[in-house]
Amino acid sequence: MSTLIYQNIDEENSTENRHYDRWFVVQSVDSDHSIAKLSPFILYKAIYSAVGVTKTVRLLRNGHLLLEVASVVQSRIVNKLDNLAGCPVTASPHRTLNTCKGVIRCAQLVDCDEEETLRELKPQGVSAITNISQRQLWRQQKHQHFHNHIQDTIHSKIPSYWLS
Repeated sequence: MSTLIYQNIDEENSTENRHYDRWFVVQSVDSDHSIAKLSPFILYKAIYSAVGVTKTVRLLRNGHLLLEVASVVQSRIVNKLDNLAGCPVTASPHRTLNTCKGVIRCAQLVDCDEEETLRELKPQGVSAITNISQRQLWRQQKHQHFHNHIQDTIHSKIPSYWLS
């Protein structure tokens, strides 16, 4: 039995402030001025002066930096980052670390359109949704399970409208 739970989202906890990219890949534009060749102390000071205290900074094997930021403000700053310790860089959100996948199981959602379900779950950080269908007796039949992509790295913080 599924129950409907509605959560009121106030303005200070809006979707924009709750769901932001936390993981970024920072890479050098010019191979002559690579950030991998910089001293770790200089790199730390450059990141601290540009962004502030970050949660995690890792140097990847390919010479790029993996940064985890702690706030929305830091996320916006890293998005606009173009220079780090005199090295021209580009920063982009990580492709997979900023999302997680989940399954919603609810019999009442079978008759709902995917666009409507996505529109209603978007304030909770859901960015994509797919209804699982099953072929039975030569026809496609919708199933009560939905795959969803959540724009957050910690899915336990995201409340769900539907609980099984």
